[in-house]
Amino acid sequence: GGPRQTAPNATDGQGRTIYVFAQPSYSNHRDVRPVEKRRYRARAGFWPLEGLRILSTQPYSLAVETPFLMVFWRNLTLMPGDFGVVEANGWIVLVHLPTGRLTTLARGKNPTVVLDEPNAAEAYVR
Repeated sequence: GGPRQTAPNATDGQGRTIYVFAQPSYSNHRDVRPVEKRRYRARAGFWPLEGLRILSTQPYSLAVETPFLMVFWRNLTLMPGDFGVVEANGWIVLVHLPTGRLTTLARGKNPTVVLDEPNAAEAYVR
């Protein structure tokens, strides 16, 4: 299947709120876009050759696997404005889903996405 939506928070049965910030497994994807605005789907594959797969009317993949270099894509979060934040070999990367344009945001892993404005990510890929 494609990206899986996870509730942004839930209660533990005792009235306490549980917030979900990061999902460390390659197969867990967060999609924080409104359902009616999901024109693109994406999945971070387990193997480097699977890469980051963008599914739309013209699907494509971002992948590198050679004997000398492999890129592992992990911890994908899909955001409003057709953007995704994903971990790629220890880099936190912002991806514009319609064009495949990338920009690095930071070094690290298990990215947490917090947007104060719905289109705040657009400034990073212009």
